[in-house]
Amino acid sequence: VIITDPRGCIEYVNPAFERLTGYAQDEAVGGKPSLLKSGRHDKAFYQVIWQTVLKGEIFRGTLVNRKKNGELFYEEKVITPLTDNQGRITHLVSTGRDITARVKAEEARAQLVTILEATTDLVAILDPAGCLRYLNNAGYRLLGLDPKVDISKFCLKELFPERIAHLLQLSLIHI
Repeated sequence: VIITDPRGCIEYVNPAFERLTGYAQDEAVGGKPSLLKSGRHDKAFYQVIWQTVLKGEIFRGTLVNRKKNGELFYEEKVITPLTDNQGRITHLVSTGRDITARVKAEEARAQLVTILEATTDLVAILDPAGCLRYLNNAGYRLLGLDPKVDISKFCLKELFPERIAHLLQLSLIHI
């Protein structure tokens, strides 16, 4: 949590802010939230934030920020303007949640999907019953399936009935 005055001067940070960013309360209070600026967002990005909160609206978004030690982190941010009885903004309350692990996992997944889709080999993920949960583009082509079809209704025994029956017979013989 960061609480600022309407101009963005930090008046309060909570202990979670200190743990996440590495900045102590006495280092942050009196400064601006820009001490976390990573350089990953352009001026227009920050202008949108200010325009939103100065209209009295809540800003919700993801920021790439920088810790005191220089490490980048992804933060899911909500900035809420507080107003007095006359509707004037008195404070901005900013809450943030570190979502770095989730963003990194999503990036890794997207990279893996890109690789799987680029290969000319059939790549499939099956559930324990042998039903398809994922099929890459080459798999759709090789199996003659329309890419718009719901693959979850297909199991190996329906796609390759003779081959699966033969493999099952072989496995029963070896048991």
